[in-house]
Amino acid sequence: MDLQAYIDKLREIDAPMQKVFYAYKKEILELLQQTFSNQQDPYQVKWVARRHYYPWPILDKTGNLKESFKVRIARDTFTISNEAINDRGIAYASYHQYGTKYLPVRKIIPQVDLPEHWLPRLEDYLSMTLQEYLE
Repeated sequence: MDLQAYIDKLREIDAPMQKVFYAYKKEILELLQQTFSNQQDPYQVKWVARRHYYPWPILDKTGNLKESFKVRIARDTFTISNEAINDRGIAYASYHQYGTKYLPVRKIIPQVDLPEHWLPRLEDYLSMTLQEYLE
């Protein structure tokens, strides 16, 4: 394929990029689940230990918080949120993300930049999709 053909292909890249973002969505949800399994934030900082013993893992008494992540995809970006609601109808993920007077900060969602260790997995999807598309 000559240079002009590559340029023309790159101009039509919207559909493959959507495929990449949907693959990112699945991968990001899996990476978020790993934060709970590892009891650490997305940046691999261990969550603050509890003061008292409980038989369930930190932030995982019912599984509601762990299962309530949403990844929304826009044209060229995505947003991660957690819409967990407790038994009193209160959205409570932000209490853990930012802490309160009584709860320590236990981040569950990346805040500004994606964690460095997430990037190779996401870049693999991008590279693989672009390679398939340009061949």
